[in-house]
Amino acid sequence: MESLNLIKIPAYFYIDHDQRALPTPEAIKVSGASNYGFRYVWISKDDPALSELIDDAEFYADRNGPSTSMDGRPCKIKNSAKALLKSLHKQGAYLP
Repeated sequence: MESLNLIKIPAYFYIDHDQRALPTPEAIKVSGASNYGFRYVWISKDDPALSELIDDAEFYADRNGPSTSMDGRPCKIKNSAKALLKSLHKQGAYLP
């Protein structure tokens, strides 16, 4: 796979999305230590599961989307979804 097709995204939302057993782009590379394992994931712009990841991120990032978790705590996933979409946009893989 050519490196020109790879995009670097924040890992938090990617990991959450994958743990919910949704179609998830293949992680080509991971890097950076964090509380949840790693900080960044490199995926292919051509991965068919990218559209599912974007749809899910748009749902959580939407101002009318979830703002608290099921136990009532602030929803960290909302900010991580916004960070994912921002990263994809900067790399030309997402147009809001």
